[in-house]
Amino acid sequence: TPYTGKGGKGQALPSVTVDFQVVNGSSIAGFLLIDTDSNLPIGPLGPVVDLAATPNVSIQATTEPTEVGSVAFLLNDEARIENFLPYALGGDRRGAYRSVAFTEGPQTLTATPYEKKAGRGSTGASLTAEFEVIYGSVVERLELVNTKTNETIGPLTEGATIDLADPQMLHIGLVAITGPAEVGSVSFEIDGALIKTENQLPYSIAGDRNRGQRLNAFDFSPGNHTLVVRTFSQRGRQGIVGGTLTINYEVTFGAEVDQINIVNTGTGSVISSLDNATIDLQDPVFEQITVIAETTPAVVGSLVFYLDGQPIKTENFKPYAIAGDRNKGQQLFPKNFEVGEFELTVVPYSKPGGQGLMGAPKTITFNVVEGLAGEAASRLASVDPSVEQTTPMEELVVFPVPFSSSLQFALEANTEEELQMQLIDLSGRALITGTYKVVTGSNHLSLDVSRLYLPRGTYLVKIEGKYFGRHVIRVAKD
Repeated sequence: TPYTGKGGKGQALPSVTVDFQVVNGSSIAGFLLIDTDSNLPIGPLGPVVDLAATPNVSIQATTEPTEVGSVAFLLNDEARIENFLPYALGGDRRGAYRSVAFTEGPQTLTATPYEKKAGRGSTGASLTAEFEVIYGSVVERLELVNTKTNETIGPLTEGATIDLADPQMLHIGLVAITGPAEVGSVSFEIDGALIKTENQLPYSIAGDRNRGQRLNAFDFSPGNHTLVVRTFSQRGRQGIVGGTLTINYEVTFGAEVDQINIVNTGTGSVISSLDNATIDLQDPVFEQITVIAETTPAVVGSLVFYLDGQPIKTENFKPYAIAGDRNKGQQLFPKNFEVGEFELTVVPYSKPGGQGLMGAPKTITFNVVEGLAGEAASRLASVDPSVEQTTPMEELVVFPVPFSSSLQFALEANTEEELQMQLIDLSGRALITGTYKVVTGSNHLSLDVSRLYLPRGTYLVKIEGKYFGRHVIRVAKD
C-alpha cells in the first residue's frame, strides 16, 4: 500500500496484493551402500543387502543440492539426524563411516532433507527405500586335521566314525570351512552344549596358536554325538545367523592287544608267547626276561598292565614292556617273577597315562615255577592232559579233567617197571607221592587226593620210571 507522505503518513493510495509460497527445493537424490571397512561405496542400495558379502556396511543419502541443513533418517522405527556431510545412516568419525548393526529381514528406510541443522526449518523431498537384510554365509564342510603336521586328514561327513585307534587320529583337530571364506564368527555345539566360538580364521573347534599356524587338538569323547556348526555376521555369535551344518558322528577306539610275549632282555628276541606258558626260574632261558605286548595298530596312546587285577605298569611308548625300558627300547629292564599262577590283563588306551578311550583288552594266564628245568619245563608248556600222550615206549591217558578227589591214569606199558608219581603245586612243593608197579600191557593207576582238600587251581603231575622216562603234566582242579 503506497502513502502520500513519508513514514506511511498521508493519504493511502490503492493497494496491490500478491500471493506467493516459500518452498525448500532440496531433495534426497538416492541411497548408496557403503563398505565401512574400505570406506568406499559398493553401489546404489538394492533390494537385498547380503552381509555375508560385505559384513560391515552403512547407507549414505545423497542430496540435491549436495549440501543441505540436515538429513533425518528413519530406519523402521529408529530415527537419526545427520547435520554434516556425508549424510550416513551410521554416522561417521572425521569422514570414516561407522557400520550399522542391521537386523535380519525386511527394512524400510526414509530420508528427509531439512533447511536447518538438527532437523529444523522447512523440509525437502523425502525418499523411501525398502530392502531386505540377509546373511547368506554357509558352512561348506568340516575337515579333520592332524594337529602335529597341520595336514588335512579328510572331511567329517554325516554318519562318520572317528576311530581313535587309527594312527592318523592320535592328534586331531576340526576346522570349519565357510563361504565366504571369512565370516563374523563361527560357533561349535556338541549335543546341545556350546564348545567353542571362533572369531578369526581358522575356525577351529579347539582354537589355535601362533595366529593359526598350530591348531589345538580336540578331545573327542566316545559314543554317538551331534555336532552343529553355525555362522554369524558379527563377532562373538552376534548379529545375524547364517548357514548351519549338522553332522552326526561316532567316536570309537578299535585298538586291541594282539600278542603278549616273553622276551630276552639281552637280545630283545622273543622266547615264546606268555599265554598259558610256564616260566621255570631255574631254566637258563628265563634268567633275564621281560614281557612285551604288541598291539593293532602298532602305536596306541598307552598300555596298562594289570597283574591279578592290580595295575603294575603303564607304558606310553613302544616297546610296551611290563618292566619298562631305556633309550627308546634299546635297553629292556628285566621283570622279576615270583612263583605262582597269575592272570595278566593288558589294556590299550587312546591317550598317554591310561587315559582316554579304552580299547579291547587281552587277558592271559601263566605259571611261574622253580625246579622244573629242561625237558619237564618244555612238556609243562605243551601237554594237554585231556589228550592221549604217546612216548616211544608207552601210551598214557589222564582223567578226569578237571579232577576233584582223585586222578586216574590209563597206561599201556611195553615192559614191567616201577613208576614214581607225584602231585606238585606251582611253587614246586610235592603234595603227595606214590609208587606203582606196572606190567606189560594195560595198566590202570589211581592217585587219591581227597584228603588233601586242595583248592581250585592248576597242579603238576610228575611221573618217572627207568624206561618210562620223566613226564610232567599240568592238570586242573575244580
